[in-house]
Amino acid sequence: MKRLNLNNEEKKQLSRQEIKRVAERLGKPPTKIEYKGQEDTRISYGQIVYLYGTWNAAVHDAGLPINLYRLPPSNEISKEELIQEFIKAANAEGKMPSFRLFRKHSDFSLTPFIRHFKSWNSVKQYVYDHYRDELRFAPPKILPKRKRRKRQEQ
Repeated sequence: MKRLNLNNEEKKQLSRQEIKRVAERLGKPPTKIEYKGQEDTRISYGQIVYLYGTWNAAVHDAGLPINLYRLPPSNEISKEELIQEFIKAANAEGKMPSFRLFRKHSDFSLTPFIRHFKSWNSVKQYVYDHYRDELRFAPPKILPKRKRRKRQEQ
C-alpha cells in the first residue's frame, strides 16, 4: 500500500469513509478479519488501529455499532474431558506434548485448558501428578521452577 501523506485527522476521516464503505458492501459493520480481506481499501487495518488504538474504537468513530466480543457457549468442556484428551495426545506422541504437538491430535483450543489450569505447564504437571499410570511411556520427572536469589552485594 502506498504511504499516505496526510495528517492524523485526514487519516481518521479516510478511515471512517473506508469502514463505512466496507460496511455497506458487507451489509454490517466489518470485523477486523473482514476488513483485512478487502483488497481495495485506501487505508490498511494496521494504519487504522495505529490511529485509534483498537478496531472497535475506529468502528465506533465511523458511527457504526461495534462488534461485541462473544463469550463461548456456557457448555464448557469438563476438566475430565480435557485431561483425557491430553492423555490421548501424550500417548500418541510418546511424551508430554507441547501445545503445538497436542494440536496435531486434537481440535481443542488452548482456552479451556487455561481456564481450568492457568497454564500449559500446569496441565502437564497435573497429569504427571494424578494420571501418570494412564500414560504409556515413562514421563520425565517435572521439577518445579527454581527460584533465583539475588546476589548479595559485597
